[in-house]
Amino acid sequence: MAKEYIVYFNSRKIVLTSEFDSPYKNREGLFVQYQSPDDFTKILVFFQSSVYPQSLYVMGEDVVAMMKTLSSHFVSIMAAGGLVKNKKGEFLLIKRNGIWDLPKGKGEGNEEPEATAIREVEEECGLSRLSIGKHLLNTYHTYWLGEQRVLKQVFWYYMDVKGDAKTTPQLDEGITDAIWVNSDDLPGVLANTYESIKEVFRAAGLV
Repeated sequence: MAKEYIVYFNSRKIVLTSEFDSPYKNREGLFVQYQSPDDFTKILVFFQSSVYPQSLYVMGEDVVAMMKTLSSHFVSIMAAGGLVKNKKGEFLLIKRNGIWDLPKGKGEGNEEPEATAIREVEEECGLSRLSIGKHLLNTYHTYWLGEQRVLKQVFWYYMDVKGDAKTTPQLDEGITDAIWVNSDDLPGVLANTYESIKEVFRAAGLV
C-alpha cells in the first residue's frame, strides 16, 4: 500500500501519495504529479478557490518531504485526543456544535502528545483514571483562524478508563453530550461526524 498523508479541508481532502497503485485506480478525484515545492502554491490556490474536486491526489516519491512543504504554507498546531473504551467495551463520543466527535485539544507549552491526549479527555468529558494505549494515527485538517491558515496535526491514542465512567461534558467548549456507544451502534452515530474522525475508528478496526 502506498504511503500517504490525508489533509482535510472541511469535507474535502488533499491526499499526498507515493505511488499510484491499484487501490487508487478505483478512487474518484483529480490526480496530479508532484514536480517541485513550488507546485503547492498553485495547488492550494486552485483547491481552496474551487468546489471541485472533492479529493485531490498529489503523487510523488518523497511523501514526507511533500508533507513538510505543504505544511510550510500553514501555521502548524499540535493537538491530541483519545478513542476511549470503558470496561463494558463501549466507546466514548462527544457532541460538539451538533456534530459527533472525539475528545481532543491543543497541546500546552512543551507538553508531549500523550499528556495532551489524557488532559483533554479529562477536561472535556470529566473522566479520570485513564490509561493510554497504542498510538493509532495522526490526522490533519485545516481551518482559518482570523487571517491565518492553520494546519492542525492531531495525535490519536487508544485509551481505557478504570472504575466509574460517568461523564460530564465541558459545556463552555461547545460540548453538549459525552456518551458511551457500543460497537453495534457506531455506524449510525458516525453518519454525523467528520471524515477525519472516521479515520480514527478505521485505524482501530472498528468500522
